[in-house]
Amino acid sequence: MANIVEFFLKKAIEDNKNISPMKLQKLMFYAQVRNITLLGEKIFEEEPEAWDNWPVFASLWKEVKYYDLLGKVEEGLVLGEAEMDAPLSWFTEPQKNIIYQVWEHYGWLPAEKLSEMTHNETPWKEARQRFDAEATSDEKCQEVITTEAIKKYYQKQQQYSHIIDEFLLEEAKDIEQMYQDSLAGKSIFATS
Repeated sequence: MANIVEFFLKKAIEDNKNISPMKLQKLMFYAQVRNITLLGEKIFEEEPEAWDNWPVFASLWKEVKYYDLLGKVEEGLVLGEAEMDAPLSWFTEPQKNIIYQVWEHYGWLPAEKLSEMTHNETPWKEARQRFDAEATSDEKCQEVITTEAIKKYYQKQQQYSHIIDEFLLEEAKDIEQMYQDSLAGKSIFATS
């Protein structure tokens, strides 16, 4: 888990992006989600808990909740200097690609938007409902968002995503063909 954290923190510095402990939790959540959804396995063992404001990896929260995260990375205090150069060297190429995709898709979003997204997704909602049904007022939620719930929900989302991607790809091909036709002096308007 530490190597993925290190990667996200390093990317935040490189891309001049803000990263709070809350945003880091969200990025880690989506790294886990995408790995489960696309590769069928967890990228690290810990399962997220459905806390009030977002899915949380409790061990990570204990480590970073009071950090000036970027300051710690710049000082080389999160991982050693050798690991800073290649934080993803332990991972397979598909896993690395997923981690990069998570940064590209979500790294530019503010923590609040990422929180809103997870609050609208079924796995967090269902875990919160299970907790709320049994909790006392003083109890802290440690209800796990299960791997099975993640698979069920996000694989369905992935199917819809592929349909949309295929549609957009076809649209892009049509637009490209229209552009090429216009360059060749052909009419871009179909005649019947």
